[in-house]
Order: sequence, then C-alpha cells, then structure tokens
Amino acid sequence: MHSLKLIYFKMRALAEAPQMLMKFADLNYEYLMSWDYFDDDWEMVKPTIPFQQLPILVVDDEHQIAQSTSIMRFLQRIAGMEPQDPVVAAKADAILESAQELFRPLNPTVNFAVGEDFEKKKNPCFLNCPLGLQTWKEPYSMEGNNFLWGRIQ
Repeated sequence: MHSLKLIYFKMRALAEAPQMLMKFADLNYEYLMSWDYFDDDWEMVKPTIPFQQLPILVVDDEHQIAQSTSIMRFLQRIAGMEPQDPVVAAKADAILESAQELFRPLNPTVNFAVGEDFEKKKNPCFLNCPLGLQTWKEPYSMEGNNFLWGRIQ
C-alpha cells in the first residue's frame, strides 16, 4: 500500500473531495498544511511545486501528483473503484469535470467571505448554482438505471 500525504491549506476547497474519497475507501493518509509539510512560507514553496498550486498528493514520499481531479483519479485506481467499462468511466469523468466547474464560482464566497461580505455575496452565488446543477439533469437521465445515483460497475 502507498504512503499518502495530501498537502493543502486550512480551508474546505479542492482537497475536500480527495479526503472524502480516501475516507470512503479506507485509505490511510496524512492531511498536512503546506507550511507544515514544506516548513516554509507559501510564497517560497509555490515556484517549486507542479503548476504552482495546491493540493498535491505526495505518494511514497517520492512522487507529487498535482491537480485535484488527477488526485481523485489516482485514488480511485488504487482503491479499486475505477469503472472497468470505458464508456462508464468517461461518463463518471464528465460528472467530475462538471463538479469542478461548480467550484470556481462558489469557492471565493464559501471559503473566504465572512460577515457582511459573505451576506452580500452568498445570494447571487447560490442563486446561480441551480443553473449549474440543472445541466446535470439530462445527460444521464436517459440511461434507464439512474446513472448519477445508481451503482457504477
């Protein structure tokens, strides 16, 4: 089994889904803040890591996997949760990519706005979410077995 260290900041954002997957799959991992793992300020670390952004997953203290969706796909493979049918796998990937699109408008409000600033930003932000979620309704409703909520094999 691999040694896994998920490196991020102290917030709920792009590292949340990988953590949920690791917990669900019962994968042992450490969740570390960037300043603890790198023992340096983010401004100094940023130029040294892939794509200059977090999260990264450190595997076996040797490999750094960048980008949250790549981390998710890696974890799904090592947990034995990857769909075997390439069509089903592609549809699952499409759902993952669509979820990432919802993250962009929500993140600044959910993770950084507080107090009056949050109150001012939350309604416009959350009012647009149903529009994003509405696009999920049709693509897989014709599958006959409720693809999105059904069992993926």
